[in-house]
Amino acid sequence: MLKRKIAVKQTVRPLKSKKGSPFTHQWKLQVVGKNDKGEDEDIGYYVKKVCYHLHETFQNPKRDIEKFPYKIEEKGYGGFIMKIEVFFLDPKTPSFSFEYDLSLENDEKTTEYEIVRINFEFNCYFCLL
Repeated sequence: MLKRKIAVKQTVRPLKSKKGSPFTHQWKLQVVGKNDKGEDEDIGYYVKKVCYHLHETFQNPKRDIEKFPYKIEEKGYGGFIMKIEVFFLDPKTPSFSFEYDLSLENDEKTTEYEIVRINFEFNCYFCLL
């Protein structure tokens, strides 16, 4: 049984207002592994893809990202709760999902957050670890 941690890293940058544009922020999310020292770890050797379920107002609100660091970037004007699903390379390992609260701060500087959301155990029948 393998034990791993997955973290969601969020970066939010305020945008200068442009006439006719409703967007106030640019944001980025990525899903990474964390090793025992708290450093980022490539999870591509056991994760097949990460699926982000954005708010329905986004064009193409379901985004499947199949390459580490499983990053998504968008512009927006308000926060929302999104579902994030993690799928494994090993078909015998069930996927899991969790909700993430994307928050867009109203300050004038770039903010970065890192939130460890999941500590999980799984069997990996063909991972080379």
